Amino acid sequence: MGDSNGIREVTTTGQVSTPFSEGGVSGLAPDGKGNFYFTRFPNDSIQRIASDGTVSVIAGSQYAGFADGTGAAAGFNQPHGLAVDSSGNLIVADTGNATIRMITPAGVVTTLAGSQTSGSSDGAGAAALFNGPTDIAIGPSGEIFVSDSANHTIREISATGS
Repeated sequence: MGDSNGIREVTTTGQVSTPFSEGGVSGLAPDGKGNFYFTRFPNDSIQRIASDGTVSVIAGSQYAGFADGTGAAAGFNQPHGLAVDSSGNLIVADTGNATIRMITPAGVVTTLAGSQTSGSSDGAGAAALFNGPTDIAIGPSGEIFVSDSANHTIREISATGS
């Protein structure tokens, strides 16, 4: 990302291009198929740069909200970090909603953990509480690691959802 808070690409030969120059980009994750996904926190959406350079919104809308659903029917509030799991699902840190969300390859959004209530509590699903989750990483066994920034912790969501 450059000063414009867009996305810059640098090839192995040092060529620099800007496939996406609008601001508000936060997370960035490749899917291993030539596509890149990123979060746009000013318009509360998850977008994709396809391998052919086409940019599209895959989930969320221009307004902050909270809703599970498909495509624009889903709502996010300041999404930041994201990662792609081995099944091609996107795992998103929905910072403003204090939740961890999943987007399937078909664009269906569900909430994996958290309940829109900020706090710090271990548990499964809505029983888990986060406070400012910002970054996501997927472990080798499918576990999800969450940077829970306002709690100053790294949290783990097991493959069973706890």
